[in-house]
Amino acid sequence: MVADVVQLREAMAGANLVITGEGLLDSESFNGKVVGGVTGMAHTAGHPVLVVAGESTVEGRENMAVVSLVARFGVERSWNATLACVQDVVTEHLRDIEIGRQRP
Repeated sequence: MVADVVQLREAMAGANLVITGEGLLDSESFNGKVVGGVTGMAHTAGHPVLVVAGESTVEGRENMAVVSLVARFGVERSWNATLACVQDVVTEHLRDIEIGRQRP
């Protein structure tokens, strides 16, 4: 498994938040895809997760926030300025944690 090769569990050991992503986040994303493996490992370790998705048909759940770039920024910006959108989402999420509006 790739997670073993890159020592993902060890990297998560000191984490306060795990961030992962998916192009289209749907119920199948948690069955054998990277985002499912990462969120599963994070939950097992007790870490909160932020999933940044291009689009999402699923909602966040306990200890997992989900942000759809298309829903947040619109199709044009999310497709043409993806990195900037991801940076904005992660920065906003971390800022919310820092001021106590959101659990990590």
